[in-house]
Amino acid sequence: MGQMTSDRAKIIAFLGIDGAGKSTQAHLTADWLSELGASALYHRNEGARSELDKLARRHGRRDIADLLGSENAAYAQAAVRWKSICSVRDAMAQPGTYVIMDRYIYCQYAAAVMQGLPMAIMRVLFAEFPPADIAFFLGIDPAEARDRIERRGVDSDSIELLRASTTDTGRCQNSRTLSSSTRHARPARFSST
Repeated sequence: MGQMTSDRAKIIAFLGIDGAGKSTQAHLTADWLSELGASALYHRNEGARSELDKLARRHGRRDIADLLGSENAAYAQAAVRWKSICSVRDAMAQPGTYVIMDRYIYCQYAAAVMQGLPMAIMRVLFAEFPPADIAFFLGIDPAEARDRIERRGVDSDSIELLRASTTDTGRCQNSRTLSSSTRHARPARFSST
């Protein structure tokens, strides 16, 4: 590994809709960097949608948007993601470290666009985090993504939501497209400078 000269960690972000292969690629990248002797930290930017939806169903509602209203539900989910990123703030400040993000701030900006929320509010929440040094957008057909989501059996997304998300997630800034069909391949090499 070459010498890193940044005053903070290098942030590598994986972006895309649910089922695109973000977690797989992020884990492979963290493992690969570790094998090369680099300090690499994988971080899943946890959401809480499935837990919030369960809460809503306990109160006789369909999902969290049905319980709180779609705008309030979107803000609640953004706050959970903000808190999740806060948990790796110290690691992000460490020169010589790679922080591999399974979702990052750009996904929240795309979600805001999709949900019709004011971008200014999202920027206030997420502006304190540094931009990714490199971001990969994993494109996938929404039908294939839904099949993957159903196979893992943890959560569910409608095909309509995945199609809408595909359009808006593709607007994430600073991203490069990778095919999700190569999910078991080694990550592409990239410069550490």
